[in-house]
Amino acid sequence: YYPAELIKSQYLSLTSKPFVMIKGRVGRGKTSIPRLFAEAICANSENGRFKRLLVAKNWQDDSHLMGHLDSRGHFIPGPVMLMLKAAKEYPDKPHFLLLDEIDQSPADYLRLLLEGINGSKEPFLKREDFGADITAYREYGSLFFPDNLYIIATINAGPGSFPVPARVVDSGNVITMPEVEIGVFPDYGSPTGDSDWENSAFKIHSQAKGLPEILERLMALLNGLQQLLSAHDCPIGYRGKNEILAFGSNSGAEGLFNEQEVIDLAILQRILPALEGDEKTDAEVFTALACFGLDEGIREKYLNQSVTRFISRYEALLKAAAIPCPRSGRVLLKRL
Repeated sequence: YYPAELIKSQYLSLTSKPFVMIKGRVGRGKTSIPRLFAEAICANSENGRFKRLLVAKNWQDDSHLMGHLDSRGHFIPGPVMLMLKAAKEYPDKPHFLLLDEIDQSPADYLRLLLEGINGSKEPFLKREDFGADITAYREYGSLFFPDNLYIIATINAGPGSFPVPARVVDSGNVITMPEVEIGVFPDYGSPTGDSDWENSAFKIHSQAKGLPEILERLMALLNGLQQLLSAHDCPIGYRGKNEILAFGSNSGAEGLFNEQEVIDLAILQRILPALEGDEKTDAEVFTALACFGLDEGIREKYLNQSVTRFISRYEALLKAAAIPCPRSGRVLLKRL
């Protein structure tokens, strides 16, 4: 689910300048929205008008985008050259190139592409870039940045990322993905319709169809968990949300865990592993999660104590089986 404002901003940004950066945490739908946007105007990977390229950590120069000479002196065109050629062949059709996770490698590989984005009409490659490959030079040597090519880049800005230089940021709009709306449950349509469902969506739909009360309680708990995590700037993404809901609806259909236990396991199996990989995580997040589900008065009383005092009293609550999420609570206690 994407709010209308986000879609309008992406549309206007692309029509104003053919380069947009989408920034946000893992799982917020950064990669999906460019693809869905392109598909909405019939640009897809099948017709060659949409291509996703995942940036790798070992990219040191623009040969990964533009192309290179192989050991026999033949020019091997890169994805940008192939997209430029396609855009030239169909000048009346928009083409989209998604550069996924541009912060996973230093930005030197973007140098030539940025020149085109910023208005240069010079061919990207020079005669010497093709070596003795005259055929490739004739095919790709005159290609420059066309007005029917749009570049969308995603930025994770997570652990292990490289800083995105100012010259890149200054070359287009930066759109920050909003937090995932937990209360929005997808409508997967009728099972007798023509919808081309994703397998995961089918599983959630088929299991959840007859479980409205379970899903309503699960949504309420998940929404509370999202509010807690958002207050500490580490909210759940779409991937996490959908998989927790799938876990919960499948559990409800099988009668294996109640909704509170599903959230307990979600904290243990989804939330904690992600937090432990983030160097910005501090003790406040762990104490808040440990108190999730407690009555508000008790929770506030515990959160206002020192960590040492909190640990002592929380351990007593665990032994008394008074913690709503004991599985994750025991692990959180060890972390603290």
